[in-house]
Amino acid sequence: MSFDIIQADRTSFAAAIPELALILRDCVMNGAAVGFIPPLDLDAAAAFWQAQASQVAAGEKLILLAVTRQEARTVGTVTLALAPQVNGSHRAEIAKMLVHPDARRQGIASALLRRAEEVARGAGRRLLVLDTRQGDDAGRLYARLGWQSCGIIPDYALNGDGTSHATHVMYRQLPGPVPGLTVEATDPAQPEAAGLLDALSADLGRRFGSDGRAGFAG
Repeated sequence: MSFDIIQADRTSFAAAIPELALILRDCVMNGAAVGFIPPLDLDAAAAFWQAQASQVAAGEKLILLAVTRQEARTVGTVTLALAPQVNGSHRAEIAKMLVHPDARRQGIASALLRRAEEVARGAGRRLLVLDTRQGDDAGRLYARLGWQSCGIIPDYALNGDGTSHATHVMYRQLPGPVPGLTVEATDPAQPEAAGLLDALSADLGRRFGSDGRAGFAG
């Protein structure tokens, strides 16, 4: 499956809500522990995403979408929630990491997480945190991508049958800026910039399975 990872703006986020609702509903009905208990209907799932719109517009939540190239269908998403506290301006939380059950095993989750790290660095964040249900495959994915374990909180969230499960708290410290490196705005049509964009696309393609062209501005 060929796909691109794009950062949603206000307009593209609103347009993606029907597909995001479908992803959320089907993930929950497939057993995902992401703040909901099954059964979850499409209206409730859509209402959740609609409630995020103001934070997306304000830049408080940065939402990435995995979009297929052929059908232009959203099949995955992750939210980067920027800590609003003055003393937390260096950190963010990974939330609502979702890939539709029909689109799994395609490298989409890894691509979303890696791109989220790049976006976080661009937003000046150097520490990421998340929690995931203890024992889920997601925890093993995070560990493979360099996330560290903080520990387990028992009895953290309820299951559909009234029992509860523990959550695994994890963190990731991102590499800092390169000393002496400066970044300046330039015309992307300039030969030097075009060459760098080509190199960036090639690198993104190797690492994420997507060249990122759909997300380039300018």
